[in-house]
Amino acid sequence: MSSDATEPYVWVIGPPRLDGGGQASALWRRAFARREAREAAAVVVLGDLSQNGAASQLAGLGDPARRGAIVVPGPADVPRNGRAAALVDDAVGVPPRVVTVAPGCQVVALDSVRVRGGRDALGPGQLATLEELLAGRAEGTRTVVVLAHDPRSGGGKRPSGAALSDRKALVEILKRYGVALVVHGQTEGWVRGTVAGAPSVAPPPLAGCRLTGMRVALQVRFPAGEAGCAIERVHHSPPAGQPALAEAFAAADLAGGWAALAEKIVAADDTFEAVAQEMRAREVRHAALVETSVQLDGQLAALLRRAGMSDDE
Repeated sequence: MSSDATEPYVWVIGPPRLDGGGQASALWRRAFARREAREAAAVVVLGDLSQNGAASQLAGLGDPARRGAIVVPGPADVPRNGRAAALVDDAVGVPPRVVTVAPGCQVVALDSVRVRGGRDALGPGQLATLEELLAGRAEGTRTVVVLAHDPRSGGGKRPSGAALSDRKALVEILKRYGVALVVHGQTEGWVRGTVAGAPSVAPPPLAGCRLTGMRVALQVRFPAGEAGCAIERVHHSPPAGQPALAEAFAAADLAGGWAALAEKIVAADDTFEAVAQEMRAREVRHAALVETSVQLDGQLAALLRRAGMSDDE
């Protein structure tokens, strides 16, 4: 670990996407069992935690609020009908949530899916409160803003398919007051960029990056005497000195390996099918060219015969 032991840091966990299965549960426990999680000044968990806030999928995992986690809800945490499960509801708290990591260092967690109604927006009330928070900070305060939806503009396709509808209002506030870092979710892999001139970062889901299969959490450090943050990707590994957990994690990794292999096979099959279709299309085009060439040769031969010339001439 490259971080200084005296530096405060935030441990950021990508969307757990808990489905009640053993693998997701093991990965969740691993993320909290690590030394980095225990020693962090704050632990941030980016939703989704559940499917439509279903409490049954969270049973036995332990209350993330009691673990000291800052839970940022994701789209899957929004219930289809009624309120979210109490576990999700209590863990999310009333946004925006402000956690002081160390003197002059803070995390502000926003709810862009609005578990208590509405989705894909921060809303005017939350934006106004955020502006008050940022405007009232002591000079030199380093602030990390965390939300589920990607607030960046334009560019590539958004994996979530849902942009933040009031992104422009958020960006204007961030431009006026500035922050050290923006952390967001709703991605399938490791993403870095910028938002309103500030660096932005998104960790992959807890189950791993869809492209590489790597499972990483983020350590956001606040180096003393510096203006910004330092970000380090930390690979998941079995916690040291806990053989029982290590064995369970090894089994989960094995299952995850098969899942990753299956995904690669499906991707390879899709690629093969695309290549096969392209080859078939090329064969059709080649056949059309051959047919056209034969027709032209025949027409040319007829013209030569009419001119009294041989084909050779």
